[in-house]
Amino acid sequence: MTHPPAVRASSWNCEDRTPDFLVLGSAAVAHRVRVLAFPLDCRDVDSQHATQLASPTLHLTHAQYEAIVAHCFDGFPDEACGLLAGPLTGSGAGTDPTGAEPTGEVTAVYPCENAAHSARVYRISGKDLMSATLDASKRGDEIVSVWHSHTHTDAYPSPTDVDQAMEAQRLERPWLYAIVSLKYGEPVLRAYWIRERRIIEVAVEVGHP
Repeated sequence: MTHPPAVRASSWNCEDRTPDFLVLGSAAVAHRVRVLAFPLDCRDVDSQHATQLASPTLHLTHAQYEAIVAHCFDGFPDEACGLLAGPLTGSGAGTDPTGAEPTGEVTAVYPCENAAHSARVYRISGKDLMSATLDASKRGDEIVSVWHSHTHTDAYPSPTDVDQAMEAQRLERPWLYAIVSLKYGEPVLRAYWIRERRIIEVAVEVGHP
């Protein structure tokens, strides 16, 4: 089995990497996203995944990014998972969240237990989901994204990920889906909408104030 480098939460720090501006998505998409530098072969996105980047841009601070990635390394070799909270905008903002959309701002990161304890699938534990939802509500925010790691595959939704998203959307409004790939050693984080089984990538910016 191939393992990522021995980088743990106690030693991994995004400031050890040189920030860069990279283009995620189609080469034809003139959208530059600030992310941490990762191996050159990760920068060329497979043409089958290349689509127009959608809104909103998912904004993460360095501290939020570090918390997500550290939890992914700590969960290895299983998939790690968690939730993101933030404000909503749209028809339901401030009252009924039905029909509202995330603004892209992230106010809280909730590392969660993978109740599936699997290297192939993830399931947010019910206890962690309830705790995160209540905390976000106290902040005046909502859960806006679920994230998980891919230990040996790219940061792109698998058929299982799509199935899980469709099942979850029977109970919740659509969330943004962020995926952290550990395939290349250096973590690669990308995010998507999954709606009616359609996968649409959104931009991710790390280092947002």
